[in-house]
Amino acid sequence: MRLLRLVADELDKFNDVNVATAFSKFGKLSRSRSFPRNIAADDGFRGLLELAREMSADGRFKSRELANVTHSLAKMSVAARLSADDAGVQDTLAALEQGVIPVASDMEPQDVVTTAWSFATLGRMPGAEARAALEAAVVRVAPSMNAQDTANQSWALATLGWEPGAEARAALEDTVVRVAPDMNAQATANQLWASAKLGWELGAEALAALEIAVVRLAPRMIPQNVSNTVWSFATLGLTPGAETRAALEAAVLRVAPDPGMKSQEVSNVMWGLATLVWEPGAVAGAALEAAVVRVSPRMEPQHVASILWSYPTLGLTQGAEAGAYARSHFRST
Repeated sequence: MRLLRLVADELDKFNDVNVATAFSKFGKLSRSRSFPRNIAADDGFRGLLELAREMSADGRFKSRELANVTHSLAKMSVAARLSADDAGVQDTLAALEQGVIPVASDMEPQDVVTTAWSFATLGRMPGAEARAALEAAVVRVAPSMNAQDTANQSWALATLGWEPGAEARAALEDTVVRVAPDMNAQATANQLWASAKLGWELGAEALAALEIAVVRLAPRMIPQNVSNTVWSFATLGLTPGAETRAALEAAVLRVAPDPGMKSQEVSNVMWGLATLVWEPGAVAGAALEAAVVRVSPRMEPQHVASILWSYPTLGLTQGAEAGAYARSHFRST
């Protein structure tokens, strides 16, 4: 690969910007067919990792370079071209984590969010000092965050099980109120999902802003968005208002026949509706039952149990075909 050869030849001349740029290019190229299957095995890339560790430790990396390197490692991991468990990668992540502490106070919103998202994607919970530095940065930059930044930051916290302190949480909730009108369907669903995963009791203003977003965006939600939204309301113990329920029921009716709707998504919708004792209309109920039949061959035991539990609560009759599929799968597991 030409870029690897260039890195190997020029590595001793690289400054902090060159290193971050090289990582960014690797991240962008990681989904291409020509990209190495295990880039961490390449000598030139290992040298680049070592240089990134040195620059993190001695302060040469500024906030943007540090965020970009961490993000690129996450992108390569998502593309299955880099193992986050590799010893050299782990050492580099540890150095980057320590490098966050002195530069977090200089981070722009994009840097804060990118860093948190990357650690979450890599499954690495930062240590206490790095978390404190990033939380302080969240409080500082939250007034400048856009809708995607806000949802991504919340998603990262929830994915890591990182419960922020009261000040960071309040800053994020205020930001939700401000940016909810600009959120897309995925961001809205992710924000609700993150709140539910972390057990945040949303304030009235933030909840109202997200419900308005759901009503606006439900016609464009994909199955995962619908599933996460219904599941989140149920997990939070919040029954949405009539307009929001109507919008979500229409979305359920629209996405239930989608061949791409997974068994877990069907299960989550039915569990969420049943948990809230929210009986869907007859047409939406029939669409869900048809979806159960379609996804039954791929169900996990937990999905089967949730769906069977949901039927009586939802007032569904459990048609013969859906019931037979579900019970047969349950007995076989």
